Amino acid sequence: MARDDVIVPMPEAALVDGNRFDDEFATLRRKHGTYWRWVRPVFDGASRADANARLEFRAIPAQPTVRDSMAFLAAFAGLMECLPQRRHPAATLDWGTAHDNFRAAVADGLDADLRWVTNEGVETTDTDRIFTDVLDHAEAGLVGAGCSERTAAGMLEPLRHRVETRTTPASWKVDRARESLAAGDSFAEAVQTAQQAYLGRQRETLLDGSFVDWA
Repeated sequence: MARDDVIVPMPEAALVDGNRFDDEFATLRRKHGTYWRWVRPVFDGASRADANARLEFRAIPAQPTVRDSMAFLAAFAGLMECLPQRRHPAATLDWGTAHDNFRAAVADGLDADLRWVTNEGVETTDTDRIFTDVLDHAEAGLVGAGCSERTAAGMLEPLRHRVETRTTPASWKVDRARESLAAGDSFAEAVQTAQQAYLGRQRETLLDGSFVDWA
């Protein structure tokens, strides 16, 4: 991170000795507050006794409910447990292909054109086959780590539902906006209506439900 480009210049006033222990790392703190890596080291603490160094993992996307957030964390943990044990060939996937997959998923969600290699070493662009392979390995990893089959399946159920229905929170919001536009609302009104509907469903399901309940 120290070699990353400077995005926001360090003001001279911030370089003056302060009263906090982590003022000794002011430049580094400034950088990790403006240049966010997916996995980034963080150093802070008002005093030496309170100081800490930690690694933050930021690759998991934010979700509308607690259960949906847990589903992504469970999938990641299960894959990290299972893929190395089974020597899954995903590790051999070309970096350029992985990059293109990421960009395509960001732009098109579940409709993205993806390339994957299954556990049998077969390259595929079939969306259903890709997600089946990924989620099956995630579930196997959770079971291998000590979860019951029922618990593992339940953790990943919100993600399987998205694949089956081809619906994500983002596409759900787009659909609500399109409905408003079709009803004659302006673009600004449609966006506001979609956002209000999203927040309303989130309040209803944040702790005790999931995106599955938004149908």
